[in-house]
Amino acid sequence: MSYCRHNGADSNVYVFEDVGGGYTCGMCWLDPSRGEFHCADPYEMLSHLHSHIEQGHAVPARATEALREEIHRQR
Repeated sequence: MSYCRHNGADSNVYVFEDVGGGYTCGMCWLDPSRGEFHCADPYEMLSHLHSHIEQGHAVPARATEALREEIHRQR
């Protein structure tokens, strides 16, 4: 499942559930040398997206809302 994709209009990030488990921020601008950011839980990815927002990157609200819902479901 994709939470958001690079589209130029409202998103500079590509975040999805990894088929191997966890979450991935593909082609991550925060660490271009690695290219991707992986984490195990939605809370960690939400924190990562907030780092993107702090850097001025476009992150759609639907992505952060979906991750918050995922956190709520896991409690």
